[in-house]
Amino acid sequence: MARTELRRPIGTMVNACAPAAKPIYVYGTGFQDFCFYIREPLEYLTDSNQIDGRVHLLLVHEGAYQELRKNPAVAPRLGRTLCDFTYRLRGNFRLIEIAPSAARQAPSVGR
Repeated sequence: MARTELRRPIGTMVNACAPAAKPIYVYGTGFQDFCFYIREPLEYLTDSNQIDGRVHLLLVHEGAYQELRKNPAVAPRLGRTLCDFTYRLRGNFRLIEIAPSAARQAPSVGR
């Protein structure tokens, strides 16, 4: 099977699972050639501190996902898995929803 035949279906699946209006953020995957087949905008994050309020869709390697589940700043925001897949010998990956950060409430103004 040609290498393109392996990569393209993964990109097609991720694209189908991700809402078109939202960018996909990639974290903890290392270089993965299937990302060339995922629609833009696609932004790479290098640190879990970058998973902030702007991140709603996260493509992550299973090992990095397990680490995020232990991270008190990110774990409460981890949502449902939209799709998951195994890529060659590189392991399991998943596209997950990230809930918005808890918004700070403005102080109420008394009369």
